[in-house]
Amino acid sequence: VSALRGDGRAGYGCAVGDDSAGGEGAQLDDRRDHRDASLPRTFYQIFPSAALLGAMLGLGGLATGSELVAMRSAGVSQRQIIGAVLRAGVFLMLLALLVGEWLAPMAERYAETSRSLAMSEKITLQTDSGLWIRDGNSFINIGEIQPGGILGNISLFQIDAEHNLAQITRGQEALYLPSDGWRLNRGTEIRIKDGAVSSNTFTQKMWPSLVSPTLIDVVTVRPEGMSAWALWEYAGYLQKNGVDADKYVQAFWTKIVSPLSVALMVVLAAPFIFGPLRSVSSGHRIMIGVMVGIGFHLANQIFSYVGLVYHFNPILSAISPTLAFSVLALGLVARVRG
Repeated sequence: VSALRGDGRAGYGCAVGDDSAGGEGAQLDDRRDHRDASLPRTFYQIFPSAALLGAMLGLGGLATGSELVAMRSAGVSQRQIIGAVLRAGVFLMLLALLVGEWLAPMAERYAETSRSLAMSEKITLQTDSGLWIRDGNSFINIGEIQPGGILGNISLFQIDAEHNLAQITRGQEALYLPSDGWRLNRGTEIRIKDGAVSSNTFTQKMWPSLVSPTLIDVVTVRPEGMSAWALWEYAGYLQKNGVDADKYVQAFWTKIVSPLSVALMVVLAAPFIFGPLRSVSSGHRIMIGVMVGIGFHLANQIFSYVGLVYHFNPILSAISPTLAFSVLALGLVARVRG
């Protein structure tokens, strides 16, 4: 408790043990399942670059076969062609939204759960003393998160207004009841007042808390593997408890902007094809597409890490690469039309 309140700020931390934790219990098939379940998150992260590359190859194929020339001769303007490309980009944007908000978070939770189950038959938070959370004037230590969201080995440390330990409550198990909140089962309550200590045992005890099952569910999942709603809820929880939430706020805005960047990358392909890449080979187009896509991905990563290290505005750090590439796309489209 002293370590948690040492700087006067809410503390939150957890770590999952490395692959050696649980030792021989983690088999090769379980590792493969964990890897496969993480693929949707990777797919979501590279979606904008893949959309750019696909659009460049598709439009490039039309240019190579002179279909674009035929379309222009038939009276189809560049604006109409770019509009058709944009409609395809909107479809891909919706697909990216579906992957990022539903498939990737679900697969990520499954990946982390299956990995932990393979190691120890239950999800055990591999820190020296478990998972610590601050909830108002209370500090919560959770020893285990078992399948189904059941918490095991719970310890609640309540601090009074003078930062003295006032009460300790321990429970073997905690279950969440949607109508009533958390219920502690089979535990002990110790009260400390004016130098006197009293204790009693209980079979069941209600535990009013700001900690929701959703918050418990996301603590073992990295921010990039969470949905936008989970990020928003978790960032709000951290802010209410005085914890720095920039990492999660930035991840939230990245989630919001990422689907838009898919449509942007598709539109960005059009001026390249109408301009300098009209008559080059497919290999040349692939190289340019890969370079631009990698540049966009690196820009996102650099702005993200720099923003966190130097405490830049998390919203600005998240949207700056997309804004920069939007300006580039608009400039190239205007140049081609001119």
